[in-house]
Amino acid sequence: MVKDGRRPDALFVEKAVVAGAEVRAAADEAAALQDVRRILDTEKIEGPVVCAGDLFDAARGAGIAAVRPETPEEWLRAAASVVRADYGIAETGTLVRFGSDAFENNAWMLPPHCFCFVDARAIVVVPEDLAPALKACFEEDGNEPRGAFFVTGPSRTADIECLLTLGVHGPSRVEIYLLDGKE
Repeated sequence: MVKDGRRPDALFVEKAVVAGAEVRAAADEAAALQDVRRILDTEKIEGPVVCAGDLFDAARGAGIAAVRPETPEEWLRAAASVVRADYGIAETGTLVRFGSDAFENNAWMLPPHCFCFVDARAIVVVPEDLAPALKACFEEDGNEPRGAFFVTGPSRTADIECLLTLGVHGPSRVEIYLLDGKE
């Protein structure tokens, strides 16, 4: 529980919305993928959808035009991505992903529209609550460099004239599916 007695996932939703993300609840990844397909269809978001990790086959099964880009040109044609976060931070509405896979890193950053799934049970209250997971991430055996993504809403930047621009350093639209965490 957070200081005011709310559940961490409730605070996470509030803070993610303030940061510019759209948040939806879903029972599981299958239900979330059906909703992603509905959004792609109703909003006429045309183009390939990059699906990271094991979401590719499930997305295809849901009727989503899932692809695995191999060239820079293919990445530039991607209209959206479907990714999974390892954690969420309630205090800031931030999504957290550990890993070193270049494909998955690109899926998080390159398409203009990012759909992200996060389990409600994986929402921590404050960043410090991630210390054990961060330590484990960076101490894993192997020669691959490890990294952690912290994404709080759509990418945004402003110039000296205070002109706000979305999508410069990452997706211009982030939609989070908070999965209810029941198995």
